[in-house]
Amino acid sequence: VPTFETVSPAEPGPAPTTGATNAVAPGGERPMVEPGLPIGAYTDDQLDALVSWLLASGVDRDRVALSERLRSELGLTRRGVRIDGMVAAAVHRALA
Repeated sequence: VPTFETVSPAEPGPAPTTGATNAVAPGGERPMVEPGLPIGAYTDDQLDALVSWLLASGVDRDRVALSERLRSELGLTRRGVRIDGMVAAAVHRALA
């Protein structure tokens, strides 16, 4: 199971592995959540950290836009009941 942490500017960490990850820099440092894994490999805490990071940019995003951005950050290209459910739950927790 992957873990997440933040990297301070004084301690540069590995760059994200997908080009889409840095397309628009939200607020602060990106949580170290490896993109490209199956959705079940991510914990709720990791998904919540990414959603919080996306919201920290100050850009207004509705649920659909936030869900799509989270999918992009995770490198998710497929849709399915489990994937859609986990993404929607993370967005719901953040906006509740």
